[in-house]
Amino acid sequence: MSERTLVIGLDGFTFSVVDRLVADGRMPDIARLMREGVRAPLESTVMPNSFPGWTSCTTGCNEGKHGIFMPLVRRADNFSMKAMDATDVRMKTVWEILSDCGRRSVVVNDPCSYPPQRIDGWVVSGMTTPDPSVEWTQPEELKAELLAEVPDYVVDVNLFGQSRADILDGLVKSVDARLRAALWLLGSREWDLAWITFTESDRVQHRFWADQQPDHPLYNPEFPTAVDDMYVRLDAAVGDLVNAVPEGTRVFLVSDHGFAPFYCTFDVTGWLIENGYTVQRAAKAGIKKALASVGILDEAVAVYRRLRSAVEPEARHGVDRMRDVEDEAATGKTYIDVDWSRTTAYATLDGGIRVNVRGREPHGVVDASDAERIATEIRDR
Repeated sequence: MSERTLVIGLDGFTFSVVDRLVADGRMPDIARLMREGVRAPLESTVMPNSFPGWTSCTTGCNEGKHGIFMPLVRRADNFSMKAMDATDVRMKTVWEILSDCGRRSVVVNDPCSYPPQRIDGWVVSGMTTPDPSVEWTQPEELKAELLAEVPDYVVDVNLFGQSRADILDGLVKSVDARLRAALWLLGSREWDLAWITFTESDRVQHRFWADQQPDHPLYNPEFPTAVDDMYVRLDAAVGDLVNAVPEGTRVFLVSDHGFAPFYCTFDVTGWLIENGYTVQRAAKAGIKKALASVGILDEAVAVYRRLRSAVEPEARHGVDRMRDVEDEAATGKTYIDVDWSRTTAYATLDGGIRVNVRGREPHGVVDASDAERIATEIRDR
């Protein structure tokens, strides 16, 4: 019996698509795994986006323990934000724990693995990698070896300034290159855990979900089979990976969240203003526009690229808004209309609500002894 474990991460995979395609006979490999193993929907993180989701998956801890709630992490001394990276994760990943126990891991494309952790094993970091020129493997020499074996490997696909056809083509090529890299590593290393993640399913759904849904407000029938075709392609990748590992290897298919149409959101900042928790100096709600833009998570990779370096000037959809939010946060412009002397709670750029506690917040006015009461009141209301 093999003591090895293979974990295959499929970002944004949802049973609503899987079950339909399995019933149609188009996903035979995942159908076999479900038939011969166990399947169940798991509850995602409280903030069901990729960053806390994958971090909880790799650490076994909730957001309160590992510290990742959103792609942005607030600096403790002010309101400015930075892109999260692996050094912000407060708990050890499973491959770090295994390394401490003398076990070796192969990790490919975990979204939150940059900078790649130094473990007894091999790490190819994922989409939080700021630029292809940086060191995105551990050990460092693995990068040259991998590119020699799979010259078309890309850490992450550039989705901006391109036609939808080119985006789709790039994501398809990315799956194929990532699969070849993973198979090469699995076959050329001695490992105990292999953790391979495909993020292309998430990207395709963010950009092409409406193509398959005639009643969607953004319906565009240009690529109506894009989502299904990606699921089918990833089914074949799962089959190739399972067939490549020794007999008896434990196999897990996991995802960070599901997927569905997205029609509306709750205006937290507006609610706090209307209910008197956040007080503005001027009548115009200048902070609402800036804060609302943070909610656009389908351009999450662009968040990192914009925050880490001023690159990709052609990028537009969502990216510039994130850059503007970061710029405003760094300079205090985001909260320029807030009257801190009368503000007891405010919406944060990382998607939460903070009580304006004296001694903790930059302009705090609430006594620490009163913070829990205000937090409870906001939750109840």
